[in-house]
Amino acid sequence: MNKNKLILIMMILGAIGIFFSSLPQQETINYLEADLILYHDFSELKEASDLIIMGTVKESKTWNLELDEPQFSPLIKTDFIVEIEQVILGDAKELSSLTIVMTGGIVDGETTIIRGYPLLTVGEQSIFFLKETDSGRCIVSGGPTGRYVIEEGKVYSLGEKNAEAEAYSQKDLVTNGMSLEAFMSMISDY
Repeated sequence: MNKNKLILIMMILGAIGIFFSSLPQQETINYLEADLILYHDFSELKEASDLIIMGTVKESKTWNLELDEPQFSPLIKTDFIVEIEQVILGDAKELSSLTIVMTGGIVDGETTIIRGYPLLTVGEQSIFFLKETDSGRCIVSGGPTGRYVIEEGKVYSLGEKNAEAEAYSQKDLVTNGMSLEAFMSMISDY
């Protein structure tokens, strides 16, 4: 085989390799079912929480949690940095932000989704009922029942704003878009 044919074959094989490497990789989506403690009224939810804050999600970072059981490992987690606008309950007055950790996210083309419990979104302003963890992060008390979205000065339970989370809505925790001022007053009365 002469040198020109060999160069041509190598160029063709290289082009084929570049073509196939540029094709989108198939994404894996894992749906998990949440095993959540759901609270049925604001008194229970408040009592189960170490902190209640109003804040805005500023950034997120997704990571893998390695587990002892390989069939479940790694578990994708996402940390959300939330800027605290107001501390409603608890000892966080000196903090300007905190981290809320949730199961789910995307790492290396693999997506994990908790059914009925959508991840926070950067820019979301909400009232969060939180439980502190040993790692210094917080989790949302009762999952979707402990997160209240603020839109245009009105407060909505997560189930009112997200069809999947609606399955976890508790009738005594639905706010029907009440004013932020009325919601804050109601929480302080419990």
